[in-house]
Amino acid sequence: MKAARARKGGRPGRRELTGPLRGSTYRGVTKRFSFKPEDGSFAGQGVFFHTVENGAFRFVGPAPAPAA
Repeated sequence: MKAARARKGGRPGRRELTGPLRGSTYRGVTKRFSFKPEDGSFAGQGVFFHTVENGAFRFVGPAPAPAA
C-alpha cells in the first residue's frame, strides 16, 4: 500500500527508503555522511548534535551510540 502511494507522489515507507539511503552520501553541517551498503550502518567516526540559534550553528554534543 505504501509503495503505491510513493509512486503516486505520496510519502514513501521505510522499506522503500532503505536502498536509496544506503547508497547515498549526505553533506551535513560538519562532514559527509554515508552508510555501509552491506548492513546500512554509519560508515564514519562520531555523530554529533547541533542546533541553530540566532541563525548560527551551535554544537550541542555527541549523539548517543547505539547499544551493542
